[in-house]
Amino acid sequence: MDDNSLVQVKKIRLLLDVITQTTIAIVDWLQEQPIPRVPRYDTEENNALRKILLKRLYGEKDKTCFDLLRFTKHSFTMFCELLREKGLQDNSNVTVEESVAMFLLVLGHRVKLRVLGGIYIRSLETISRRFHEVLRLVLSLSKDFIRLPNQVENVDENDHKWRWFKDCLGALDGTHVEMTIPLKDQGRYRNRKQQITTNVLGVCDRKSLKFLYVLPGWEGSSSDSKVLRSALVRERDPFLVPTGNYYLVDAGYANTPGFLAHYRSTRYHLNEWSSHGNRPSNYKELFNL
Repeated sequence: MDDNSLVQVKKIRLLLDVITQTTIAIVDWLQEQPIPRVPRYDTEENNALRKILLKRLYGEKDKTCFDLLRFTKHSFTMFCELLREKGLQDNSNVTVEESVAMFLLVLGHRVKLRVLGGIYIRSLETISRRFHEVLRLVLSLSKDFIRLPNQVENVDENDHKWRWFKDCLGALDGTHVEMTIPLKDQGRYRNRKQQITTNVLGVCDRKSLKFLYVLPGWEGSSSDSKVLRSALVRERDPFLVPTGNYYLVDAGYANTPGFLAHYRSTRYHLNEWSSHGNRPSNYKELFNL
């Protein structure tokens, strides 16, 4: 390599060193400068779009409101007012109606929070925070609307369905609700039908057929009797059966104080009656029917 070529190489190396040092200095300077936060979500255009969406949800047709929010317009308005009384407030960004609408979309249609963020042009943090605020208040309503009966009312002797079940408060059973969970936990939640579910205990009142008690959260592989035992011994919100009363249960539970099951090895399910005739042939089948 001649002298001219060496000089050119040295100049190029010197130039690269200068560029590198200058770039490092600029990056260091930028990192020290405060970066102003540009509002992405709360613009006039986005606020106008949200108003249009909410008006379509609960401000127009009653059928549209029910299809999307699972509430009629009147029920939705009353529900929002009830949550306001419980402490849910409008803030500078999100109204109570918008918060409740997002909450109902998640519950009624399994809409993901990220999808809601795209629809309402909200940050995931805002969506999650408002969802949990509504959820906490809805859970607090349970004490106002769900009450276990203390004693059974006098049975109407003319009621052919219940006159033989004196002191019965209602019935209970377990139901499996499909869910999505991480792969590493799916084994515990796989039920006998190979579905990924949670086993939910539900207790219904005899007179009104309304739910009195619900215990979710148990793995789909758990038996109904195990879930019931858990409900009876819970420290917080246990399931209580008044002395002298009982609930009707199916073959998944045992005949114990407070619970009355049907006769085993005897026709019980409706499809068994339709295939073998509708009339009971003995007292056990009559009881099960």
